[in-house]
This record gives sequence, structure tokens and C-alpha cells, in this order.
Amino acid sequence: MTAQVPDLLTFNGEELLLVSEPLGVWLHDHPELARFQGGGTSLMRGYRAKWAIEGRFLLLVDIEAEFPDGSPVSLQALFPHARKGNPVDAYWVNGHLRCMRGEMLEYVHLGYASRYEEEVLFLVLKGTVHHVHYIEN
Repeated sequence: MTAQVPDLLTFNGEELLLVSEPLGVWLHDHPELARFQGGGTSLMRGYRAKWAIEGRFLLLVDIEAEFPDGSPVSLQALFPHARKGNPVDAYWVNGHLRCMRGEMLEYVHLGYASRYEEEVLFLVLKGTVHHVHYIEN
């Protein structure tokens, strides 16, 4: 598999490369919504999501994808309760989110295996960040 384009996560004003796929849980539980036009070999999941941590809350801010008919995917299409222009509270997310930051130290042509100067791990429970851990590479 080709190296994948990561999602983006804004944390403390900095944009990090999110190499976890928290939207995947929602899409797995709602397969009728997960029909995206392919994104090529570097975007096998068919979308790129933008996330933010505000306070302690994980929010889905935007999604870049197309439905098979070529129309753009919106947050409202995936989350009918979402208000246009507002982020979605990511209450379904549980577990660790892994982000990369800094310069790339080693490129690996496989998934999210490339190494960066620093990893940032977020422990998230029901969309709330409970712990942040930094790993120097």
C-alpha cells in the first residue's frame, strides 16, 4: 500500500498530521453514508478530514470528499443534526489518536509508517481528551 495522506488536527494553534482515522468508526456504524469516490492510492479511505481540539473536546471541523456522483460531501450529509458551518462533536471517538509533528525523519511507502521528529498521542474517551503524551523520535 502507498503512504497515505493523513487527516489534519489543530491543537493549541498548530496543525498536526493525524495518522489515526477516528471518522472510520462513525462510517463503519453508518455504512449507508460511507460511499465516497475513490481518492487514489494515497487516499484509500476516500476522504480527508479536518479536526480540532478545543478545550478538551475533539471536533470534526470539515471533510474533503466526493460522493460517487461527484457531488461534494458535507458534514451535514454525514451528520444530519450538524448545523452548517459548525463543527461536529466527535462523541463516538474512544482510544488513542496518534499525530506526527516536525520534520519527517524517514519516509516509508506504506500507510502511516513514516517517522517524524515527534509523535503526539491523545487519549480520547467519548470525544473528550483525557491525556496528551509526547514522544521524541
